[in-house]
Amino acid sequence: SSDAAVATVSDDGMVQAVGPGWATLGADLGPLHDELALQVTAPLPAEVTLAFAVSVPPSTPAGDGVFLTGDLAQLGPWDPAALPLQPLSDGRWGASLTVPRTTSLAFKLTRGSWDTVEKAADGSEQANREWTAEADATVESTVQQWADE
Repeated sequence: SSDAAVATVSDDGMVQAVGPGWATLGADLGPLHDELALQVTAPLPAEVTLAFAVSVPPSTPAGDGVFLTGDLAQLGPWDPAALPLQPLSDGRWGASLTVPRTTSLAFKLTRGSWDTVEKAADGSEQANREWTAEADATVESTVQQWADE
């Protein structure tokens, strides 16, 4: 191995990853020689954190909360007041959720009840929002209007 901090090769040819990076592995058999570039990556985390950042319409009543609900155990499931969001300094609402990596979730936003669930801009039903948690991420959403408007 060209970099023992990345990979080592035992006398019997067993390759062992040591740390992240690139190494070149070389092998000789008589007059034959070959090389292989090898990349060792750090293991992916078992869990990731999703930071939700939600913009709400100006018509949102002062004093009302904003909530995240969905198909995960941490979100009710589908309890309209499952996860309260907190006001952020930029006027949006936010919360974080830690989930197993590769989790797919469906979610909606409410003001605490199904009577105040988000609606599409034309007043029709807002489809479930969907996200697959591959890595730490910020999930940005904009509520067009509320059901009781």
